[in-house]
Amino acid sequence: MKKISRGVFLFTLWTLWVGIAGAQEKSPVDLARESRGTKRVENPCPPEKTCDRSQTLTPTLPGQGLETEQQYRAEIWPLIVSSRFDALEEAADRARSSKERVAGGTWKLYLFYDVVSTPAAGDRATDRDWTERLAPLKRWVAARPQSITARVALAEAYIGYAWFARGGGYADTVSESDWKLFQTRLGQASKTLKEAQDLSAKCPHFYYVTLLLARAQGWPLEAQREVFERAISFEPSYYHSYREFAYTLLPKWFGEEGDAEAFAEESLRRIGGREGAFIYFEIATVIYCECGTPPEHLSLSWPKIQEGFAVMEEDYGATMIKLNRFASLAYLYKDREVAKRVLERVGNNWDISAWGKRSTFDEARAWAQPEAKKALPPPRASGAAVPSAVPPVPSAPDPRVVQWQADMSAAQKATLSRQFEQGEALYRKALQEAEQIPPFQDPYQALPATLQAFGSFYMFQGKFPEAKRLFQRQIQVCERRSGKGASQTQNARQNFATMYMMKRDYKSAEPIAKEMVEIAEHNPPPGHDPLLPQELDFLASIYHSEGKFEKAEPLYKRALALDEKYRGRDSPVIPVRLDHLAALYKTEGAFDKAESLLRRELDLEEMQHGKSSPMTLGVLFQLADLMRKMGRQEEAAQFQQRWDAIQKARAHP
Repeated sequence: MKKISRGVFLFTLWTLWVGIAGAQEKSPVDLARESRGTKRVENPCPPEKTCDRSQTLTPTLPGQGLETEQQYRAEIWPLIVSSRFDALEEAADRARSSKERVAGGTWKLYLFYDVVSTPAAGDRATDRDWTERLAPLKRWVAARPQSITARVALAEAYIGYAWFARGGGYADTVSESDWKLFQTRLGQASKTLKEAQDLSAKCPHFYYVTLLLARAQGWPLEAQREVFERAISFEPSYYHSYREFAYTLLPKWFGEEGDAEAFAEESLRRIGGREGAFIYFEIATVIYCECGTPPEHLSLSWPKIQEGFAVMEEDYGATMIKLNRFASLAYLYKDREVAKRVLERVGNNWDISAWGKRSTFDEARAWAQPEAKKALPPPRASGAAVPSAVPPVPSAPDPRVVQWQADMSAAQKATLSRQFEQGEALYRKALQEAEQIPPFQDPYQALPATLQAFGSFYMFQGKFPEAKRLFQRQIQVCERRSGKGASQTQNARQNFATMYMMKRDYKSAEPIAKEMVEIAEHNPPPGHDPLLPQELDFLASIYHSEGKFEKAEPLYKRALALDEKYRGRDSPVIPVRLDHLAALYKTEGAFDKAESLLRRELDLEEMQHGKSSPMTLGVLFQLADLMRKMGRQEEAAQFQQRWDAIQKARAHP
């Protein structure tokens, strides 16, 4: 499966689907204009998405080969900050068509929308933070009026902005002016979703956001169920929709006791197999672990929950947040053996979204493994997953490494909870600890890993001077330890350049990228594929972003030629290089050149994945669009028909 490259991304892979409703049906958004139902929510927990946002996914099983949530978020964040709309479209389209997930099973598509629609400050965001987040989304919609992705992202942001106005307290604590703002912003979300619904392209996350809107506006439960049915009809495996509707069925919202559990059983029977078991586990975590006190009587099947967790671990790897949730369930079901085993893997990395409070975690650990209280160091913060740079602790680990891991874990958790002052203090402490670990006793590369994480912490808050100092030091440490041309060192330089790209300071990013190319020319790392093609592509992406096409073209062409030489003309990386160069030609109006590259890309995708594979969707769309621009309507229709057929097969497997 192709990974999104570091360079310029491409054009929209808009997924076509038959309209959400037929001519005689009411749309999900239209249903909101009817009765809001009879049940008024007095103490709503913030939407499930807020609770789920703490899923920083770090594999505990080696060799899973999946990106972590942290890694994927780091790919997407610079794109929205710098308003790189073509790159955002490409990233979303790839996540949508590939159905790729990060470690732990979360869809990349879900994470994509969470990144682009939420301010970096999260729950601590100010009104200014929200307006600054909404601004590029509005520009995106204006620049790409046919983009389903842009409108769904904007609608989700409006819903978040509405909850920001209302707050999460009891209804009688909300002022009249805040209620008005809440409803006004939900109205903006509804209008945006209606516009998205009228587009030919469709997206599974559209239905997820519609479910968020439906609950916030108080639609009748039957109408919310209708939206859910359409969601799973379109994409049966987008499990986030199941979680969202299960949350709606809790008694605190629109359900009665037992409704959510009945929905879990119904979903298991309906889907079946491994995916059904996985979704059963996910729904169980919503009902029993998150946003509220679990019921006294546990009616879901504990063996089925265990089966779902096992499926998740086998397919996607277990992550710290999901280990916490499973351990919490084992404690609720009083399965001491399972709880002991899972809590040993959790260590001291407890998570507040799974346990509610530290005392519950301590009670569970004392019940399941009374010896753990003495064996583990005291907590530094309300636990989290160990960052992706931190592998599992080996037997008899260096105590300095154990402490560093705990502090990095707590720093990341504090950051995700938007407790930035606490996160900063913990990162400083972790950095001091990493500096005390001798390089020859540091298999985890604690020092460069901490410098990178701490630098990113500052970068995503817009504190560029602080980030700059840390990234510069990371480069120095990596050069000293691994060599000037090592991939680790080059990646450190890319972090530095990316910081400038986030500021749209391409003039400062350019010399760093040039240095990366120069180093790759003369210092290829031994035993690795040469880094030069990707460094050339990275430099070309900067020129492309600046509109300096005459400088970008030869670099893209050289990167393509070198990858063909080093990896072969049929390598999976070649379609990515062809994509980038074709995008450049298409922008310049050199349609003949773009056509030649796109046809070759299509041949490679078909050879590698099959003619009916979703991996061909992107190039099929581009060819259809290019044929229209060239006035070749018959050929455009042929590519469009192939695209439609694949999408229909995906929707009705």
